[in-house]
Amino acid sequence: MRKQVVEHLGQLDFLHGRENIVMLGPPGTGKTHLAIALGIRACLAGQRVAFATATEWVAKLGEAKRQGKLEAELRRLGFVPLIVVDESATSRLTPRPPT
Repeated sequence: MRKQVVEHLGQLDFLHGRENIVMLGPPGTGKTHLAIALGIRACLAGQRVAFATATEWVAKLGEAKRQGKLEAELRRLGFVPLIVVDESATSRLTPRPPT
């Protein structure tokens, strides 16, 4: 990714414009690292951030649906300016015990 693009994303204009970012590319190209960096940058700017793998989001929303709380969970997520859906389980920031 060009340095100019990364610097532009770091300004967080996409958050203020309520725009989506989709990062595509082969494994090992830095997509997760950039997503984490943008999340940290957003937090430092006082924004709320939610970060999970696609599998974790599906499980979380599926559980909310089973409990009859899907609408409430989607409403809550509507107030989170940056929601990151990462493609792989290797993106976890801290290890979790096996379940």
